[in-house]
Amino acid sequence: MNQNPSGNTLCPIFLKLENFRVLLVGSRLVALEKLQALLANAPATAIRVVALDFHEEFLSLAQTAQH
Repeated sequence: MNQNPSGNTLCPIFLKLENFRVLLVGSRLVALEKLQALLANAPATAIRVVALDFHEEFLSLAQTAQH
């Protein structure tokens, strides 16, 4: 029985990301949104980014956030 009429099967979770190392793949708009959220909510998180090329705005944000 599907109790969720929208069909959304995602489950929200809450993690203390400062306790983890995060791998962010890509640097386009979706990755930029994820990076912004990570920096705003868990600025002490260790983030590694893997991408073939880097979107200019992503690169700028990443460079200013280095610690």
